[in-house]
Formats: sequence, structure tokens, C-alpha cells
Amino acid sequence: YDVWLQLAEEIKQGSTHLFFRGNSSVNSYGGDFNFKPSGELSFTNMYQTEKASPPAAMSFEESYFKALASSNHFQITKNVLYLTTFVDGKSERMVFVPGF
Repeated sequence: YDVWLQLAEEIKQGSTHLFFRGNSSVNSYGGDFNFKPSGELSFTNMYQTEKASPPAAMSFEESYFKALASSNHFQITKNVLYLTTFVDGKSERMVFVPGF
């Protein structure tokens, strides 16, 4: 399944707001994020649209959202974003490459 994630910054009246948005196998999603230069990362206030799709796509999406929500570290190397996530008792790495 194709998924995408965009991290963005909005500055209003001198205040910075970090937010994310994207599209998973079925639904659009978004929320807020915070990070530290050390690589710590957290996604908060996550939301998603509520479209339905075949069971396989919904299962993939559920796993994807669970992994994204539990991401706690990031690294960017050669324009590739790596997120470290801890799901079901094991550490995994999500990889996002530039697509457009």
C-alpha cells in the first residue's frame, strides 16, 4: 500500500506549531508532533478520516497507525526519514523516502 507522511511547521504571531498529515492505505490522517535535536520524537492529537475499505487494507492501516503513534525516535539520512517504533514488544523501523 502507498502511504505518505508530511511534517510541517507553521509560524503564527511568533509562535511555532509543528504538525503532520498524510494518507495511509485508506484514510487521511494528521495531528501534532514534537521533536528534540537528539532525535526524540512524539506524535500527539492524532486524527483520521473514517472511510471503509477491504479488510486487508484496513488491517494494514491499523498496524500503520499503531506504529506511527508509538514512534519515539527519528533520524534523517540523505533525505530519508527513519522512525523508530516499538510495537507488540519489538522495536521496528519505518522508512519514508521522498516521493514528490
